[in-house]
Amino acid sequence: SHHREKGGRMVALRGVVLVTGLCGIVHGQEQSLMAEIIGRPLTAGEIKAGLAGTAGLMASAFALRSLRVVPPARVGVVSVLGKVAKEPLQPGLHVVNPLSSVTHLSTKTMLFEQANDVPTREGVMVRLDVAVLFHIDPSRAPHIFMTIGENFVQTIIAPEVA
Repeated sequence: SHHREKGGRMVALRGVVLVTGLCGIVHGQEQSLMAEIIGRPLTAGEIKAGLAGTAGLMASAFALRSLRVVPPARVGVVSVLGKVAKEPLQPGLHVVNPLSSVTHLSTKTMLFEQANDVPTREGVMVRLDVAVLFHIDPSRAPHIFMTIGENFVQTIIAPEVA
């Protein structure tokens, strides 16, 4: 147990040393930098182990960035570098391009209420309370996202009932 823990620390130290050492190589100071940190230059095996560990860490981060969860009563709209996918993601776990972003739009029935003061033909001001129940069609979510945006309630519904 103690040996394994010490070995783990050595691998981590060697990874730091490797990155630092690669920076030192660029500046032509690799031998003195390695000597200061671990007292000797890195062996070829240590360099390979450090590179493999770094590659594994990057692959793990890449894989985790690819997993996205769409909560219940929402759909996900996927966009990659400015291009929006035609099909929305349904609730659940999905694997997507790690460079993509997923915007969640609610599919729940929502209530929008607004009170308006409206003049009658006689010029009398009357308070008009308006309530609208609505929801978006999940299959239309990408179109709504592209043409109206996330704030579709304030962009479309609020002006219509005003």
